Amino acid sequence: MRYLTRWRLQLARMALREVDDAIGIVAERFGYLSEAAFCRAFKREFGVSPGSDRRVVVAPLLSALAPRAAAASRFQLLLSDPQEPPSGAGRCD
Repeated sequence: MRYLTRWRLQLARMALREVDDAIGIVAERFGYLSEAAFCRAFKREFGVSPGSDRRVVVAPLLSALAPRAAAASRFQLLLSDPQEPPSGAGRCD
């Protein structure tokens, strides 16, 4: 059982580093019913929170892609549903 948990967390870690989905979405995709449970398991396994791990890895990439990312962010904001909470709501860091 421990092997499967570690495997899922490794896959989730790779997904967090490769996609821009919210932590809760990634947690759900890898079988966690609650974002809080995912964050606890992630921190227990890797020693850092999912948000911190993502920032450490993604930050150098973002500086290289800043102009493109800013344009994409503005476009995404135009397409977002005004009824949805902001993407940062409910995140664990």
